[in-house]
Formats: sequence, structure tokens, C-alpha cells
Amino acid sequence: TFGQDDIRCAQAWMAQNQIRTLIRTAAAEGATAMQDGTLLTAAGYAVEVADVTGAGDTFGGTLVHGLEQGWTLQDTLAFAVAAASRSVTQHGPRSGRTTPQNVKNWIQKNQNRLSA
Repeated sequence: TFGQDDIRCAQAWMAQNQIRTLIRTAAAEGATAMQDGTLLTAAGYAVEVADVTGAGDTFGGTLVHGLEQGWTLQDTLAFAVAAASRSVTQHGPRSGRTTPQNVKNWIQKNQNRLSA
């Protein structure tokens, strides 16, 4: 909702509306979050995209999973970026659900593909 502006531009709006956390995805560039005035970033992965179907749902579902597990927002953000990055390398819903361990394995195999 804030376009390409730096996410920090939303701080006044967040304070005005009592919003503690704002998260924005940026495809291959990863994601950023602003939480209580602290900027968090998670690098994206340079991957060959097969299909973007479900990438946003994967990101959102993974965020819920990580936070429910008690992970920090930083760790959850990085894991959600990886899960969504993994998901676009396969063809949509035909690739099926995955597990947290599959995402962890994928991260280990693809650490050299992290975008700057």
C-alpha cells in the first residue's frame, strides 16, 4: 500500500493508527518489516521462476506458522521469504504442500543465491 517508498516512510501512519508491525514483500528482493520503529530485512533469493501462483499465500502462511512457533519476527521473515522463493521454483498448487524441514533443506542448498 505504500508503493516503492522506503517502508520507514510509513512510521507516522503506523503511530497514528496504533499499528506495531508492517510487513512488505518485494519478490526477488525479499521482504522488509517495520516493528515498533525497528527496520527488519530479509534478503530474497535469485531463483528461476516457474510459477508465482501461491507465493503470497505461502509467504503469509509461513509468517503465521513462524510466529505461532514463537520465532522472532526477523527469523520468521527470513524463513517466509525462503518458503515463498522455493514455491515459485515449482508449478503452482501441483507441487503440493511442503514441510518446515523441506524449506530448511532448501535454504541450505540455496544460500549462495541470496540477493544482496
